[in-house]
Amino acid sequence: NQLTELPESIIKLTNLAVLNLSRNQLTKIPDLNTNLEELDLSQNQFRTIPKSIDKLTKLTKLDLRWNPIKSLPPELSHLKNITYFN
Repeated sequence: NQLTELPESIIKLTNLAVLNLSRNQLTKIPDLNTNLEELDLSQNQFRTIPKSIDKLTKLTKLDLRWNPIKSLPPELSHLKNITYFN
């Protein structure tokens, strides 16, 4: 895939539990559905993690591999249900 951005309408998918956006060219994402349990953003172009990630309190899996991220934001500590983080 070669997505460079996501439509804002993705936030309307309120029952979405798993979102795989790996292997794209994304640098940012809109605020996402708070019901997400798994989020794969690996192999993109993220330099930072969106601060709004702390709203994804049901998240159990977060994959950020192969992104040029320099540091992790403190907001990640709010994700108490994470069992897989890469």
